[in-house]
Amino acid sequence: MVWKNLGMAKIEQMTGPVAFGGIEPSVGPCNFCDLQQRERALIATDAGVVVPSVGALVPGWVLVVPRTHAYSTAEFDGEDRASFQALVERAKDVVASQWGPSVVFEHGSAGAGRLAGCGVDHAHVHVVPIDLDLRESIFLLGDPFNRLEWEARSEPSGDDRRTDYIWLHDLTGGWIARADVLPSQVVRRAIAKVIGVEIWDWKADPQQSNFDETLRVLGHDDISVSG
Repeated sequence: MVWKNLGMAKIEQMTGPVAFGGIEPSVGPCNFCDLQQRERALIATDAGVVVPSVGALVPGWVLVVPRTHAYSTAEFDGEDRASFQALVERAKDVVASQWGPSVVFEHGSAGAGRLAGCGVDHAHVHVVPIDLDLRESIFLLGDPFNRLEWEARSEPSGDDRRTDYIWLHDLTGGWIARADVLPSQVVRRAIAKVIGVEIWDWKADPQQSNFDETLRVLGHDDISVSG
């Protein structure tokens, strides 16, 4: 089911004024297409790169970013999907070696400039070393997030590319919730509330100490190997 009943007035209460359709104008080129040239990659393969996340609410929070420009991983199929998923699994293993089991999630965007993309018009998957039931955490945010309808799903598919979505995998399995319009950074809000962090927006607080700790622990040569 697609979440259709969230009005724009409610979204604006949570995010500030937005354009019709939940779209914010994009400015300049895609910052993630040349990410490896600007950031220290913890892992780099033909499929993509793994980097520390700006705004990490806990140490060990990383982003898995595909080299192919896409708005969400729902656009991938065949070999592209398999190779990117292998990179996600590798990132999970590396994070687990230092901080224990993690959750994985994606705010999938239906197109350019949408709030669901969290300010980045390029697909990216979060790997976070935290032991949470993410659906329950999102539910605890209250209305309208407690009206999301979840479907068991091991990964997004091509049918999901035309809508915004949240895909996640945690201790309860893999799940997806689709929406005509999603506010920005829903899962980040949920995690912040559970762990007691007041500022959830990565643009408002880059959480530099957590970023630096992730880079210090994982940024050594036996991890950051291309392949």
